[in-house]
Amino acid sequence: MSVVLFERRGSVALITLNRPEARNAVNPEVAVRLARAWEEVKGDPQIRAAVVTGAGDKSFCAGADLARLIPLFTGARAPEDEWDEALRKDPALSDRALLRLGFALGEKKQWDASRQAYETLIGRFGGSPWVHEARYGIGWAYQNQAQYDNAVNTYNQVVAATATRLGARAQLNIGICRHLQKRYADASAALLVVPFTYDYPELSALALVEAARAMSESKQPAQAVKLLKRVIRDHPGTAHAEAARKRLSELGEG
Repeated sequence: MSVVLFERRGSVALITLNRPEARNAVNPEVAVRLARAWEEVKGDPQIRAAVVTGAGDKSFCAGADLARLIPLFTGARAPEDEWDEALRKDPALSDRALLRLGFALGEKKQWDASRQAYETLIGRFGGSPWVHEARYGIGWAYQNQAQYDNAVNTYNQVVAATATRLGARAQLNIGICRHLQKRYADASAALLVVPFTYDYPELSALALVEAARAMSESKQPAQAVKLLKRVIRDHPGTAHAEAARKRLSELGEG
């Protein structure tokens, strides 16, 4: 029986992940068949909705089958069947799979393997729309391994390549890395780029709070107070405003 079942029920498509013995983990065959099922959904104008479910009573989906996917994508094992070949050859599948694999490994705090998955994506699919996300993931892995200079260098590549929310997050993390290195002047300078360059209010508020913290560490309390008051004024009712009030109180400004 197929590892992905496809059934039409009127105008609804029912897609079932069918590896209950593996808690429906996504191996190469599941990835390829699932992608083909979605193509069928998109190509049928009679289908108005799709429902994805998992076989068995233990789990909808345990995530990626890392034991199969990591060696395949990193070259530790050669393709063994048509599903391995299809997954490796189709960039529309492989780059997204590598991105999700890198994220899944990061969630498990397997930072070297996570970074390797992202690096493989960039190396094999340099024209992929997910390259910037992958590069951000590399920076995040370095940051979590306390390799802050490597993280900053990688985040700078993201900032230079995109002015999207991803670029703003990368810029924010540059400041956080510098703060963790106790390079407080560099931290505050990097953090203040966020509110003055990007239009993402929640990231701007967080950057201002973190910049105020860096300024406090570098013995600039007046500047820190000014930034915290700006957070309260410009971002009322947010968690960041509450954090700013708490910090002001600690600084004797409450």
